[in-house]
Amino acid sequence: MTLISPFPRKRKTGGVALVTVLLIVSIATVLVVSMTSKQYFSIRAQGNMQANVQAWQYVISLEQWATVVLNRDARENKTDSINDAWQLGIPETKVGQAFITAQISDLQGRLNVNNLIKNNELSQTDYQVFQRLFSELGVDASILNAIVDWIDADSEPSYPGGAEDDYYMAQKPGMRSANQSVFELEELLDINGMTIDVFNTLIPHISALPGYRVVNVNTATDKVLIALTKGLTQGDADNLIAYREGQVIDNIKEWHKLPQFASREVDASLVGTDSDFFGLDNFVKTDKYILTVFTALYRENGVTRVQYRQKRGY
Repeated sequence: MTLISPFPRKRKTGGVALVTVLLIVSIATVLVVSMTSKQYFSIRAQGNMQANVQAWQYVISLEQWATVVLNRDARENKTDSINDAWQLGIPETKVGQAFITAQISDLQGRLNVNNLIKNNELSQTDYQVFQRLFSELGVDASILNAIVDWIDADSEPSYPGGAEDDYYMAQKPGMRSANQSVFELEELLDINGMTIDVFNTLIPHISALPGYRVVNVNTATDKVLIALTKGLTQGDADNLIAYREGQVIDNIKEWHKLPQFASREVDASLVGTDSDFFGLDNFVKTDKYILTVFTALYRENGVTRVQYRQKRGY
């Protein structure tokens, strides 16, 4: 006689149930891990976003500080020099959980690249000034022609080193030459021949300002002073800088009477003693975030406004 177990279905059902339970547990575990991971990354993302927002808030505060300082300076005097209070900046300072640094610079102490095109034509005087600057800095002069082509309205490339649409459209990605004034200096990173190293060499001595802007001799860099005056030496520039450290220059005619300019060509139309455009270098460091921002400032009738902000890190 064959004995039939009274519980075959129960044992079979129990096996299926066990597998089902294990499957459910596995799915639940995956879901929990997935939810936990998503929550973790969400928290991290929110934390990073909050750190980013906080860093930018510090930058906005530094911009407000700069506008107050520059507005006060405009009320106190009519010239701008290295002796003004805005030159002091803010050294590394701990504020809350962050370290901040800020430095105002005079953008008119540099050569304005947009001066190269004057009345829709190449300004030979300014071109020669830039040539001397490039030579002094050891920068390939052909890059200057690329800058001119980027700004001028025609489609004829300059020689050597110039470039117009034919060159830029062949690049990846393709683009067109701007054929207008430079708004932000970072545009120059796109031009033919420009590298990060060359850009970093030029940036302390050049600016991109709207319209034609003279150079403020009270704040001009040594290389800019040399470029402005044919035949001026590094020693002459150093002496001029030492002179202005103890004296604010408010009269260009008196400036040109200094012995460093004896028998040398000085174009009075290129220089002045006051400024309208300033740069603010902001640096913010928190435990989670580092932010470096350049802010362009424009002061008109004693009121300073932000022109644009540029996050930097090249």
